[in-house]
Amino acid sequence: MIWWARVRLVAVTSTLMIGLLIASMAAEDTKLPMPSLVGESTIPVPLPFLTPLAVVSAAVAGLERGDRRLGSTSSRLRGVDLAFLVGLFLVGALVPGITEVLGDSGMGGAFVRNLAGYLGLGLIARHYLGGPVATVVPVVFVLFCTAVGLDASRRPRPWAWPLAPADDLGAAAVCVVLGVAGLYAVTRPRATVGA
Repeated sequence: MIWWARVRLVAVTSTLMIGLLIASMAAEDTKLPMPSLVGESTIPVPLPFLTPLAVVSAAVAGLERGDRRLGSTSSRLRGVDLAFLVGLFLVGALVPGITEVLGDSGMGGAFVRNLAGYLGLGLIARHYLGGPVATVVPVVFVLFCTAVGLDASRRPRPWAWPLAPADDLGAAAVCVVLGVAGLYAVTRPRATVGA
C-alpha cells in the first residue's frame, strides 16, 4: 500500500486538495479574470469554481503513474484507486458541508460541485484518451466555457456548468452524473488507443 500511495501521489493530491479548499473558502470573494469572447474581453470567475482543477490534474496524473499493464489486470488496484477517489471527494465535501450548515455563502458547495464535474471529465478522458491528455481536458473545458459559455445577458448556458451559480441544481446534477461516470470508468479496463 505504501508503494501504491507513493506512485499515485496520494499525499500530494490530498494536501493540495485540503490546502486549496481552505484557500478557496478563505478567499471566496476573490474572482479571477478569465478570457471571454462574449461581451467583455474577460469575465470574473470566483476562485472556488477554479481551484478544483489543480486537485483533479494531480489525481489524474497520479493514476497514470506506475505499471500500466499491472494496473489493467489487477482488479484490486482499480478498487483501491476507486476508494481513493471517492475518499478524496468525501473529504472535499465534508468541510464545505459543515460550513454550509453554519451559514456560509455556498462557495464551498461550488468547490465540491466542480470537483465532481472536473474529476468526472478527467477520468472519462483518461479512460478514452490516456493520462497526458486527461490532465488538461478539464482545464480546456473551463477555458471553452469562459470563452463562449455565457449568453447575451451574461448568464451561463446550460452546458457551461463550471460558471453556474453555486446554488444551481442543474449544474449540480450534471456534475453528479459526470462524477459517477468517471468513477465507473476507473472500474473498467482502459480503452487502448491505436490497438
